[in-house]
Amino acid sequence: MQYTEQNTHAKNAEVVLKMFTDPAYFINKYKKVGATQIEQLECRQAEHAFSITTSRQVAVEAPVPAFAKKLVPDQITIIQTDTWDLKSRTGTLDIQFKGIPVTIKCNMALRDQGSECIQDLNFTLKVSVPLIGAKLEQLLADDLRQKFAADAAAARELLKDYS
Repeated sequence: MQYTEQNTHAKNAEVVLKMFTDPAYFINKYKKVGATQIEQLECRQAEHAFSITTSRQVAVEAPVPAFAKKLVPDQITIIQTDTWDLKSRTGTLDIQFKGIPVTIKCNMALRDQGSECIQDLNFTLKVSVPLIGAKLEQLLADDLRQKFAADAAAARELLKDYS
């Protein structure tokens, strides 16, 4: 399943990218949205590239039907790698769900619009379960939209600390 999101930030892309390449930002953001067991697993910074892998536990808030309960627990551990090309202001998200056959890939781009920054996100969600995968994709996509909205709100709040 593919879907897109767009976030607007009150500062320009240079400042937003500065926040998105600060390892402390990720820990603070995940705390704000209620994640637990937050860990930074790896972080790499080079002249024109940034990559960070984090782990966190989150509640599944989507109404999971009985037929899928054994596949989708109440709490899931997410392993996420964010990468950025600092020159082009483009990046990717690679999200793995520990213990369930779900993967999310996302292409990201930052662009200035006046004094603000627009973040474009293009997601591909894949559930590798025969017969019910498409139904689970829709449920998880709805849950993820809510979580990404909360992440975006936390990012806008944390952006106030960057200049």
